[in-house]
Amino acid sequence: MPATTLIPPIPDYPDIDGMDTTDIEEAERLFTEAGFSKGAGLPELVIRITPSQEADRIAQLMADAWHEHLGVPVFIDVVPFGEYLQSLKLDDYDVGSISWIGDFADPHTFLQMWMMDSNLNDAHHNDDEYEVLMARSMDEEGRSRWETLAEAESLLLSRGNVLPISHNPAVNIIDLSEIDGWYHNLLDIHPFKYLSIRARRPLPGVVMIMGEL
Repeated sequence: MPATTLIPPIPDYPDIDGMDTTDIEEAERLFTEAGFSKGAGLPELVIRITPSQEADRIAQLMADAWHEHLGVPVFIDVVPFGEYLQSLKLDDYDVGSISWIGDFADPHTFLQMWMMDSNLNDAHHNDDEYEVLMARSMDEEGRSRWETLAEAESLLLSRGNVLPISHNPAVNIIDLSEIDGWYHNLLDIHPFKYLSIRARRPLPGVVMIMGEL
């Protein structure tokens, strides 16, 4: 599903203002103020993607929007799957994309990717204000910690350094009237050892013979 925030839905995590609006007039004003009216004088913006249909679709949407409204020249650079992740560590592109599955059900697993000393920070994100917030969260607990992390996420999005695209849904088919021990969770992990059958009931049209051996 389309995402407006970096952090996927987590129970009790504070709501923040996501990236859900477009202000073309403000973008044009800022470009003109910077001396690049209608994109004049701008170097080619490189969007690096993998050779997949969905990656190409998203890159084309971005390229069309930036070129049509702001005159930005855009090149879509397709890199083979086996080379893609390593290519993100280079400095010869402007926009790249990755998917990330949190290691644990906590906002920090997504936000720590953008810290200066993170080995996942391929974008070389460097923001002193962000670092202060992330460091402060390490000394906090409970609600105050999550509020600090939410503030850090808001700052990250307001800078435009991270553009959330989607939160991929997990699809499970299970009859909760028959199975105990199943619960929804961010990581979509459901160990079988915690599952049990509520009650054995015959399926429609099936006769069960009960007896003792």
